[in-house]
Parts: sequence; C-alpha cells; structure tokens
Amino acid sequence: MWGRGTSRMAAHVASVAVFAVALSISATPADAGTHKDEKLGYSVIYPKKWEIMPVAKGKNHLVARFQCNREFQNTDVNTSFWTTHRPRLDVVVIPLTDKDTRGAKVKKTDKGVEVVNDKLYRDLKEYLDATWRREGGFHFSEEKDLTINGVEVVAYELTIDKNITIPKRVWAYAYYADDAIYGFIGDALIPHEDKVKKSILSALKSVKLFPRTGTLEGVERTGADVMIDDENETKDMTSEEIAERRDE
Repeated sequence: MWGRGTSRMAAHVASVAVFAVALSISATPADAGTHKDEKLGYSVIYPKKWEIMPVAKGKNHLVARFQCNREFQNTDVNTSFWTTHRPRLDVVVIPLTDKDTRGAKVKKTDKGVEVVNDKLYRDLKEYLDATWRREGGFHFSEEKDLTINGVEVVAYELTIDKNITIPKRVWAYAYYADDAIYGFIGDALIPHEDKVKKSILSALKSVKLFPRTGTLEGVERTGADVMIDDENETKDMTSEEIAERRDE
C-alpha cells in the first residue's frame, strides 16, 4: 500500500479501499471525463464540461489545471462590489525529497542568472497555507485521514472569509505515494458552493496512482545548496548527457 508509513492496520486496508472505490464510482457524474498522465503516474476524473487549462511547466509544483465552463457572480451587499469566479481544480506534485532540499535552483541565461525555484513545500498543507494566503485571511475548517484506492490521503477544507470580497471554500486531498505527494485542489465561492461541491469532491475521490514513466520535477535538486543550469552549456546536449552531468 502507498502511504506515509506502514504502521497503520493492514487488515482494514482492503475493505476500506473497496468501499472507497465503490463510493467514488457511484458519486461520479455521468458526463465526467478522465485525465491520465502516464509520465507522472496519476489519473483523475473531472467534470466533462470543465476545460483543461495550460500551465507553465515546473511552476510552483503545478502540473495540471481544470476550470469550470460556468462563471459565477456574487455581489457584496455592504459595498456593492461584485465578484466573478470560475471554480477550478488544480493538480500539484510535491516530491518528498523536497523537504531535504537546501537553497534555490538558478539558471544562467544571456540576460544573467534567473531564480527558477526558491520556494519549496514539505507537504500539501504548507503549500495551501502559502498559496491561499494571497487571497485573504483563512483557516483550516477540516482535516481528516482517509484511505482511497489503497492510498493514504489527508483531506483538507479551507474557509477564506477575512479580507476578501466574497468568501471562498477550498477542498484539497493529499495522496501520499512512496516518494511524492499528489495534491488535488478545488475551490468555489461559498454562496455558490452547493452548485459545484459535489462535482469537485467526486473528482478528488476519483484519483488513482500508478507507476509513472517520467521523473518528478525537483528531485535532482536534493542535497544541493544551489544548482546552476547554464543554458549555453546544455543547449546542444542530449537529455541523457544532461542527466549524467547532474550525477557528476
């Protein structure tokens, strides 16, 4: 079983996993679609009408994003300010080796040295705390341990209700693999959460992990104070030569 440790009672895993699979299948909307990433080793079922959005490679652990095709609008009765929002579902992958990483990764270009990544997270809760703090004041309104499809999961619920025009709700599931945390995060305006909560939670429970064919972003940084990637030196090198250079 994949998880944070082997001390949990193995005798209950099979029955819990079977129940979780049945729950996720029964709760899945009939018009849902499946996104499968062979390189990163996961699949997720998302509402079919939601759009797959482009994401910048290697940006803040974000590997995929889906967004609702419907825009919700709400007006603050006290200020008359109105807010529009399209709920989204983000997928992040946090290598567990990142917790041992020191310093930053920088890249040498013709314009100088560029910091590629100087902010790493030990777990999904730390990622959520840093990411949603920009939206306003919030608190973790729920945190619980689950087992889904044989994988240990920590489920979080955030309520953002301070210094924000319209309060938001965030749901996030952290799936613990042997060497990474797969995070799935959905959000909605609280006045409209009843319209999308079921679909988002269904997606969060539908996740399956399997052996990946690619490598995780960030694992090559473990143990280095600063890693410098010189584009001029590596632009004519093959991926195998670059990998050998990292191992030197």
